[in-house]
Amino acid sequence: MNRMYALIGIGLIGAGFTAAQADPTTYHLSQDRYIASGNAALEEGRLEDALTSFRKAVKKNITARELR
Repeated sequence: MNRMYALIGIGLIGAGFTAAQADPTTYHLSQDRYIASGNAALEEGRLEDALTSFRKAVKKNITARELR
């Protein structure tokens, strides 16, 4: 019985089912203010302001996994 559990454990680890590889999901309940201001600036043709807003949104919403 212990041998069976060992084989299952090795199989799961080999398949990549480890806690370190968990993929967290983020749900936003409202639109990000930086994305909203970036979209508004983009529609008005203010490209530099749009770029600044979008960069702030990316910095704010980046996860630890994406930083690697």
